[in-house]
Amino acid sequence: MSVSIEIADASRSFTPGERVQGYVKVSADQPLKAKSLRVFLKACAETEWLVSVYGIDSVHGRSAKVMYAAGVTYAQEEHCLWSPEENEKKGTIPPGVHSFPFAFSLPMNCPPSFEGTCGSITYTITAEIERPWKVNKTSAVTLTVCPVFDLNLIPEAVLSASAFKFKKTGCMLFRHGKICVQMRLERSGFAVGETLEAVAEINNNTKQPVVKVDLRLRRVDSYTAYRHGKTTNNNVRRCNKRQEETTVAESSENIDIAPHEVETTSVSLKIPETSPTFKSCSIIEVTYYVEVGKVEFHFTRSFFLKAGSTLDAQQKMFLGV
Repeated sequence: MSVSIEIADASRSFTPGERVQGYVKVSADQPLKAKSLRVFLKACAETEWLVSVYGIDSVHGRSAKVMYAAGVTYAQEEHCLWSPEENEKKGTIPPGVHSFPFAFSLPMNCPPSFEGTCGSITYTITAEIERPWKVNKTSAVTLTVCPVFDLNLIPEAVLSASAFKFKKTGCMLFRHGKICVQMRLERSGFAVGETLEAVAEINNNTKQPVVKVDLRLRRVDSYTAYRHGKTTNNNVRRCNKRQEETTVAESSENIDIAPHEVETTSVSLKIPETSPTFKSCSIIEVTYYVEVGKVEFHFTRSFFLKAGSTLDAQQKMFLGV
């Protein structure tokens, strides 16, 4: 005996408010005794991590681990696809292959599907056959939900953006001067698959030539959780927040800017498949920024020195789909 779920849209990709249709397929070689066949839709956001604490929660003066968690449910529905005849506690599904259609409507306020280190936003359809005196048989599929993020509706997305950063090179008594980077973007909003181009004006007020500049697209995942998963309005100490940063894409450009010279160069990168910018979830948010970093200096033919560790000029941006 087997049970599986087939979604009418083979891509399993949907937008908020869209109707999800499919069927549950049950295959049985012999009569199957069952109490019910149900299908469930669950859409939820969850965060969870451990925090080291001291004081009354510690053990023998050592730190203790306390769970912080949070959850938001966007949809939780259930449909009964098959049940025994009236006044019967159990029935029989005859041998063969049987298809039971179902349909769910996704809520309009869905955030996009997301998977991160401290949390996730998932959309799952589960089918379950309840069997008497036996373990229930289940099957599940995951949906991908992505809102239509129209950058044209965000006024800030069409505006140009700029960022400035300077940094002294060398250390202590061995200063080599300073370098200044002015980064500009033609607009602040981009879509997946587009090529992002940043123009960097580099003022090399040092004794060495600049030979390389990097461009990075960084994603910031922000999470919120509560002590033991419980929320209170008056005790903010129960709330804990975390941020995780990852590099989504990066590229580099070889340049040659002589000492005490100012030049303008452009660096571009293609935006890969990734989550869009969103702040529609109360416990998970995703934002992006672009940075020009790792400005490298050439001291000898075989030795490169970075400005400190990095020289980052950062600019926030919007990423749509």
